[in-house]
Amino acid sequence: MSSSSDVNLMKAHGSIMIMSWIGLASTGIIMARYFRQTTERNVCGEKLWFAFHRFLMTLVVFLVLLAFLFILVLLKGTWVDWMTQGPRPFAHSIMRIFIVIFTVIQPFMALYRCHPDAQYRFIYNYFHRFLYYVSWRRVLFTFFLITTLLILFITNKHYSIQSTIELIPASKLKRIPFDTHSDLPSFMVNMSSDVFLKTTLCGGLISNSSNIKLSDISKTEKLLREKYKNICNLNYINMSCSKLINLQAFHTQKLRKFELKHPHAFTILLQKNLYQFQVLFRILYSKQNYYCIHVDLEASDCLVQYATKLSQCLKNVFVSLKRFNVTLQRRFSILQAELTCQIHLLKKSDKWKYYMILSGQDLPIQTGYTRTQILSLLNNSNSVQSIEEIHQSDTKKSLKSFTVYKGSFHSILTRSFLESIHKSETAYNILKHLRDAQLSHEYFYPALNRHQEFPGTGQLTEHLLSHYVQYKSQKGIFHLTWEDLPLIEQSKRLFAGEFDQQFDSVAIDCLEQWLKVKALNPVKINIKDYKLYIKRIKIRQQLNRIT
Repeated sequence: MSSSSDVNLMKAHGSIMIMSWIGLASTGIIMARYFRQTTERNVCGEKLWFAFHRFLMTLVVFLVLLAFLFILVLLKGTWVDWMTQGPRPFAHSIMRIFIVIFTVIQPFMALYRCHPDAQYRFIYNYFHRFLYYVSWRRVLFTFFLITTLLILFITNKHYSIQSTIELIPASKLKRIPFDTHSDLPSFMVNMSSDVFLKTTLCGGLISNSSNIKLSDISKTEKLLREKYKNICNLNYINMSCSKLINLQAFHTQKLRKFELKHPHAFTILLQKNLYQFQVLFRILYSKQNYYCIHVDLEASDCLVQYATKLSQCLKNVFVSLKRFNVTLQRRFSILQAELTCQIHLLKKSDKWKYYMILSGQDLPIQTGYTRTQILSLLNNSNSVQSIEEIHQSDTKKSLKSFTVYKGSFHSILTRSFLESIHKSETAYNILKHLRDAQLSHEYFYPALNRHQEFPGTGQLTEHLLSHYVQYKSQKGIFHLTWEDLPLIEQSKRLFAGEFDQQFDSVAIDCLEQWLKVKALNPVKINIKDYKLYIKRIKIRQQLNRIT
């Protein structure tokens, strides 16, 4: 990891600013204020107090410029953007620039000041004192804030001063208990993506740092398990909507007009793990989108209660009244649950244009803004993984009049495509043939996407845009862990699955933190990253549409 030099720059910046303003500038101001009349001794033809004052303040100027240079190098000369990082960091950067300007102006004013007995000398005296007092008090206020934060770290057993400077474990970034909202801690709200990747445990895992200690990961895992072990004991049914929304921070994210103009629809197949589902829904939820939640027949009562409460409190969330057991070996029940939710979503709104299906074990990789940009590249086409079935299967035998194609059920489908299949006799016949087939949910959309009678067809690819899936087996169970985070991030896809909080909570928590930081630092996508997934892109047209 290359963060060691960055950490040194941050340490040097803080040390120099403390020494300059608390030590040197304060002493220089005290010398000018209280030692004018106390001594008549001279040094190099100047009064002793003035010689010390001038030396100290000149040194402050050079040190402030040096500290400012360190920050410029650390941030690579980037400027804080009002729209993407909010007004507070923008205002802070403006104040910081003014402090540097005021400090640099002082020696130039001193060079051209008039004689102490001159008639208009009071003008110089006024501005000279005003500029230093303004700069000094502004910096002093900042130091008080830093001191308060350090006291918090020292008095809290879950914190250490060292961890705030170097690697901050994921759990330590979240001081809040499980029953409060999971928004970012205040000191992370204005954090850039680069700083997150270089200064936190989660960032180190995502960027594949070699400096991560397994002991830190183990400690974080234990803290996370302690955090959510009693999460099902909360009475969600009797909880007020305002409390639920505040606890989960559903309405805290800022949306761009581009997102608001392009709503999407989602089906979520929920089976287990309430904490994991809460993380998924916190990241995924946005007020312009529409969500249908199918709760498995064998799901726990707390999952049913929580999903029901979401539908009562959020007008764009619906729970499927018809429930299936989607954990059976023959997966036709997955199609049944999905098609039921599609009917709900089609009836509830005609605004959304793209539909995606998720498992409760999935997590987003992209922010809503980035996901909307990527979907705009599809140009009103489906994105369905489609691989021709070569071996003789029971599915191929039952569909003699159709070429059998197989793919992931994690497809991205247009609204017009869904409206068409729910009215199509062809789709009904294929569905009927798949009722008794193994993995029927992996054949339905690949088969339909090859038929020109359905709108949105034609994006024929073996590459799966929707999901990153790279299963690992541990005791016969397949799941993604924190070790997969670098490849997940590099995949540029929309979602990743499956995760399981019973085996690894660190990856789940880290993805939530990373998505929240990325949401505060939105960027435009690089279209070249998606050439494998999308075959028909009109580059110029799409570039103009992504704003």
